[in-house]
Amino acid sequence: MNKKALVKTTLCFTLLMAGCTMNESSNRSKVSDLSVLDRKLLANDASKVKFVTSPKLQRYIEVEKGDLSLITYDLFKKDEKIDDYFADEKESFPEVYTEIEGILTFRGNHLRDAPSYGYIPYAKNHRLKTKWSFSTGASQRWGGGAGWTGQPSIIKWDQQVREMMNLKDAFKVRDDFVEVIYGSLDGQVYFLDMKTGEKTREPIYIGNPIKGSVSVDPRGYPLLFVGDGVPQNAKFGHRIYSLIDHSKIYFLNGNDRLAYRSWGAFDSSPLINRLTDTLFVGGENGLFYKLKLNTEFNIEKAEVSVTPKLIKYRYQVSGNSY
Repeated sequence: MNKKALVKTTLCFTLLMAGCTMNESSNRSKVSDLSVLDRKLLANDASKVKFVTSPKLQRYIEVEKGDLSLITYDLFKKDEKIDDYFADEKESFPEVYTEIEGILTFRGNHLRDAPSYGYIPYAKNHRLKTKWSFSTGASQRWGGGAGWTGQPSIIKWDQQVREMMNLKDAFKVRDDFVEVIYGSLDGQVYFLDMKTGEKTREPIYIGNPIKGSVSVDPRGYPLLFVGDGVPQNAKFGHRIYSLIDHSKIYFLNGNDRLAYRSWGAFDSSPLINRLTDTLFVGGENGLFYKLKLNTEFNIEKAEVSVTPKLIKYRYQVSGNSY
């Protein structure tokens, strides 16, 4: 991460605001609702935080660059606080997030800057057309269709993986098969043929509306990662499914006793480091999770499993209740 990006990230993270957006031309964080900010934050160190009025009469809060003194951190392993974070546990994502054809997480990679795959050749008077559409069910309060962020994962499966999954037979033998995997507000994950829009297998029933975007393992393993956005008919949290048989193989409970905030949603789309077998995801409970997955994938036996070891990062802002 370059210095400019670090400053921008620090500013937005320090404010910990809903509605915080960054302005490319300045290092200011826009706050859509100033009442959200605990006034104690200003009282603690008014020299580091000040209000600024822009030419468009929008209110901003400006924080001294690089200052993190208002934030304190705790780390937990197996819910026990740990004091040291050893150097060998630090890691970086590979430059190329995945070598699998497709879009396997929200906006494609760990930088969230690859939302598309392939290209459209230029043609004069070219117009995009709707090729097919698909209707979902409806939840009790949220209806169906896409929520926020609501982007599907799209993947061209390896032949051996394709043959072991619970796909309809016609798709198992099609070499040009590309699958669209889509989480809906109706509480289900749907599987569709990119070419025709036909259902490729039965959906996975979550029970809670899915507002965010699902992720698929960037190694091409038959693993699906999906969070929910609103508690309705199931526990609140994040799930890992085997796409061999749709079995749920791990559940991360969002109602965490260590969290300062009692809201267990996982709208964020998780990232998986394919070189270290590690998953990262942020919860709306204010905890940031790192899971060493310990993935076992046996192609010959058509078996996949995870045995995650979990580290939780908890942060707190001075003067802010959660």
